[in-house]
Amino acid sequence: MGCPILNLHRYKNVLGAECHDYPKVPHLYTEGCEGMWGRGITYTNIVNANNRNDEYDNTVVDDIMNHRYDIVIYGSYHRGVPFIDMVSLAYKPNEIVFLCGEDCDRETNHTKHKCDLNQNVLFGYNVFIREQ
Repeated sequence: MGCPILNLHRYKNVLGAECHDYPKVPHLYTEGCEGMWGRGITYTNIVNANNRNDEYDNTVVDDIMNHRYDIVIYGSYHRGVPFIDMVSLAYKPNEIVFLCGEDCDRETNHTKHKCDLNQNVLFGYNVFIREQ
């Protein structure tokens, strides 16, 4: 699966501005960023700023309700699922993807991933977990 931010990079390279990332991941774009851990050596400033249409941010709610997107991908389930109630109403479970690329929990010596994805609630959805 790889790092969710690098997955977004791939989508942007293929689909350009038609791949709408919300909220914007500013350090991904060539506009530059400051203060990243390790200066984001492999994943910052790697997408041309022209590959994002900021105007889509103004219509994201309408776009969800009107099923404008082919698929909705939550790139980091643990970091938030904005508009999940609306997305669940407008999209079928097979049109929604949840990614979990978090590191394993150090308390378990990296042997098990402490992912609290409720499999009963997410039954039928596309769920990709980096480590189990």
